[in-house]
Amino acid sequence: MTDKNPGFIVNPSWIVPVVPANIILEDHSLVIQDERIVDLLETQTARQKYPDWPCHELRQQIVIPGLVNVHGHAAMTLLRGYADDKELMDWLSNYIWPIESRVVDHDFVYD
Repeated sequence: MTDKNPGFIVNPSWIVPVVPANIILEDHSLVIQDERIVDLLETQTARQKYPDWPCHELRQQIVIPGLVNVHGHAAMTLLRGYADDKELMDWLSNYIWPIESRVVDHDFVYD
């Protein structure tokens, strides 16, 4: 396979894919091109299919899906501006945590 912009192959010891769930792949590679995964296949097959692409060996490394922090503080927008001129730990310890313990409940979060 020849491309004007060849990518590269990543060969970790283990790959944990999203699909199928609950498996760990060994002796598999990710083929990356233009910042995208374009192939996931056995390492030997990857080297045959993309013979001129550079390989990055990641022995004793695991590749997992990106972890995305999906928690939010939407309810805390109701406290926006409250003592916001304080240093972080002073603000948390002496202002935010005490008021949260007094006013934050199901209805506050719902609002």
